[in-house]
Amino acid sequence: MAYAGDAYTLSPITTDAATLANAIQYLSPEIMPFQGARADLAVEQAVKLMTQAGTTRGSIVLFADDLSSSESDAIRKVLNGTDFTLSILAFGSQSGAPIPLNDGSLLTDSQGRTVVARTPYKQMQQLAKSLGGNFATYQTDNSDIEKLVAASSFEGFTESLGQTLDIAINHGYWLLPIALLLVLPLFRKGVIFPMVGLMVVSAGYPTPAQASVLDGAFLNKDQRGLAEYEANNFDQAAALFQDPRWKSAAYYHAGDYQSALNALEGLETVDDLYNKGNALAQLQKLDQAIEAYEKVLAADPEHADAKYNLELLKQQQQQQQQQQQQQQQQQQQQQQQQQQQKPEGDAEQEQGQSQQSSEQRDSSEQQDSSDSNQPQESQQDQSQDNVDSSASPQPSSSSEPEPQTPSKKESEKSSEQVQNTEPQSDAQSETGEAGQDSNESPQSDSKVTSQSQQQEANSDLRKLEQVESARDPSYLLKAQMLLQAKEKETPSSTGKNW
Repeated sequence: MAYAGDAYTLSPITTDAATLANAIQYLSPEIMPFQGARADLAVEQAVKLMTQAGTTRGSIVLFADDLSSSESDAIRKVLNGTDFTLSILAFGSQSGAPIPLNDGSLLTDSQGRTVVARTPYKQMQQLAKSLGGNFATYQTDNSDIEKLVAASSFEGFTESLGQTLDIAINHGYWLLPIALLLVLPLFRKGVIFPMVGLMVVSAGYPTPAQASVLDGAFLNKDQRGLAEYEANNFDQAAALFQDPRWKSAAYYHAGDYQSALNALEGLETVDDLYNKGNALAQLQKLDQAIEAYEKVLAADPEHADAKYNLELLKQQQQQQQQQQQQQQQQQQQQQQQQQQQKPEGDAEQEQGQSQQSSEQRDSSEQQDSSDSNQPQESQQDQSQDNVDSSASPQPSSSSEPEPQTPSKKESEKSSEQVQNTEPQSDAQSETGEAGQDSNESPQSDSKVTSQSQQQEANSDLRKLEQVESARDPSYLLKAQMLLQAKEKETPSSTGKNW
């Protein structure tokens, strides 16, 4: 049994010490599904395992560096009234020492204080004695194990001494003289050496068909997929892989991010969530990618790659939101300019019509005045000139229709809006055309900036975490314990909070 925040079965009850030793050497706190200290759950799981094997009596040896009072009470509750005993092998020191981490720092609690672990030898010894077992402290010369074995009654060990084992004895060497007599004719001149040369030449040049047949006979699909993966043939590797994590990694490196995401469907470990986030980020599904990275940090707050990618995606999302707001403001400004241009065109048209009617009226008056008396002609002309100068409007300098320029207040207001969204130019123009240019330049600049930032974000995203750990036997132990954790209820408390 291995335990931390919960307990897990590493091997069924067996007398094969070599198998147990091979599994134990790869144990570490990093591969445990839940961090913590729940020795009582380990004892409970050990009793359940022996009961399922049909054993009603047995001895449990607990390896521990600390036992809290709640753990001790829970262990007594499990073993009281049964025929199971508990022996304890204690690790650590009574005076206490800090706990070093892999990065060289010391373990701290939630308040930032250095944790000093102390092993309660006295309480452990009392617990083992009350449950019919023995107590020993760790020694480098194996005397601790010998002490526990000598003081315990291992009936299964004594019964195994009387068992017999049938071992086949090899008597095949008696047939060697007969085999030599059959081989003697081959030692004639010109027979054995050409045969050996032919065998060496033919064996040195296997055909591709023979190589593929040999690979298919001695390598499974995952192993063949790994060979293609290492040769950068990611499409072929993805088709061969049976392991979903390897398949996802191959699809990712082949650029098929949707297939990489689909291959991880149903997998919810920290690495799987992180790889899902990378695939979603490449698919530009920023909200879902951010959610995946947040789940990773909720399970592992010290995941540096997830922190980096999460901050990068949030910045990219914020830039997209600012860009959308800027485009909306520009559309509103264009609509306002169009609405202002329409009334101006109507006013100029009305002004032209009034000017035309005024000229027609002047011409009619001049015709009427020509029919009057000749002596009054000069006075009529003078008065007519005065009427013309007062009634007819002066022609404007811009006789053709032009787009209406915004007033100074509107120009300043639009420039302030552009400055609030993203500062572009140092000087603001007061004319409508300059204001329009200043509104169009941020849009083009923002597109170029967005494209460059997008390329930079894609290049800065950390690569999909390869599952090279599948070659590591500790990965198999971790997978085994994760499967057990899915089938069990999550413990309400994991004991230690550091």
